[in-house]
Amino acid sequence: MLLWKEGVLDALEDKLARSIFSRLCPQGSPLMVDVGANIGSALPPSCTSPSMSLRRLLAADAHGVRPRRWYSLLALAHGCRVVAIEAGADHLANLNMSLALNGWLDRARLYHAVASGDREVTFNGWNAVSGEQPQGYAGHHDGRGKGFASQTPVALDDVVDEEVAYLKVDVESHEPSVFRSARRLVEARRVKYVLFEWTYFLGGKYHFSAYADDVLGPLFAARYRCFLAAAGDMQAEISADTLPLAVKRLHAYCMRLNAGAQQRWCIINVICMRDDQQAPLDAPLITEA
Repeated sequence: MLLWKEGVLDALEDKLARSIFSRLCPQGSPLMVDVGANIGSALPPSCTSPSMSLRRLLAADAHGVRPRRWYSLLALAHGCRVVAIEAGADHLANLNMSLALNGWLDRARLYHAVASGDREVTFNGWNAVSGEQPQGYAGHHDGRGKGFASQTPVALDDVVDEEVAYLKVDVESHEPSVFRSARRLVEARRVKYVLFEWTYFLGGKYHFSAYADDVLGPLFAARYRCFLAAAGDMQAEISADTLPLAVKRLHAYCMRLNAGAQQRWCIINVICMRDDQQAPLDAPLITEA
């Protein structure tokens, strides 16, 4: 997940995951679902490695090195079971190696696939797009994507048939399609906590309606509370009524983030929880004030 403040990965995302995993994972080894799992634990360049043992994971943490995209391994380290979905073959192989090093293979199910509610999906190693690849699509902001190839997607409703403690979705603007594949899970309120990446601006396009219609709309309808999980004035609770104002604030935030440069991408995290769960953020409801 990319959540930046002044050029540094924001610690709030890390804090949220820790607080939820430490409280829920010891309670009977519940399920955590990681969509866009990457390698399960990716560290900054100073200590990156294709695989990660628990000892190295904890040692890095003790020295203040905060891993990124580490949700699968962190959840397993706290006692949860994991379903990890990752379309990149190299990433998945490295995640599997980390599971083997830690003796966690029996608590994890890995899927080499794109999670999607659409039948036709193409994937270029970084970005997934529903249907045929549109002309002129710019892809990820750093150019890591290669040529697009067709993929056979999996639906979350087909691979998960139990209560989920924590669902994390980080798939570079493909989140709405992922949630279209999880309608039964959301409508039945079988997920306690959801963290997804809202790719507000990417590939020369603003992404609003799909997130409102396919992600936030169903969550609000199922009585989930949602928070913009960023620093400063973006750390606030949002609702169906205040969503337009939240988008206005988000747009201003993105413009500040890209001040002085051509705007190429802007991403923010949103965390939601069932209304019977403890809110991990002490944040006011977003208002005009």
